[in-house]
Amino acid sequence: MRLSSDYVAVALLAVSRRATMILLAKAYFNIILVSLYHKLSAVSEVLKKFDELENAMKIHLGKVDPPLIVDLILRQRKEKNPIYTLEVFIKAGQDTNEIRNRIIKETGMVPVFYDEGTHIVVAHRVNFDMLKMINDIEFVDRIRGTYAGVQASIGPVYEKDD
Repeated sequence: MRLSSDYVAVALLAVSRRATMILLAKAYFNIILVSLYHKLSAVSEVLKKFDELENAMKIHLGKVDPPLIVDLILRQRKEKNPIYTLEVFIKAGQDTNEIRNRIIKETGMVPVFYDEGTHIVVAHRVNFDMLKMINDIEFVDRIRGTYAGVQASIGPVYEKDD
């Protein structure tokens, strides 16, 4: 049986189109893979940087609640030294009058003491130098805070073991 040249040409064209479609599909798939790799790479980079931030927070501001640090980073982009209600938990048996006087001297604000003098609450302007100074005080156990903006403090929000 002899095939006509038209039939052969049509068959070759069909094979050629199919091969072209396969090549296009492979190229499209490769583009998707490369795009996905770049997206995953970008996500991996963000997660890596966050891990680095988290490690730095633990090393340098280990007593400060991480959400407070992140909130302060973001707020300081818009507002220099925003006002927070800080809650500082300290070891029992400290001289609260001395601590009160130091806070008044440093911030101009009067702190309130709760839980038999182990929970200090005071609203004032906060920056990272101040957080580091409080963090480095030996008798401080934990530092938490809530953004206060321009409103007055509502008092304590946190428990020591939250």
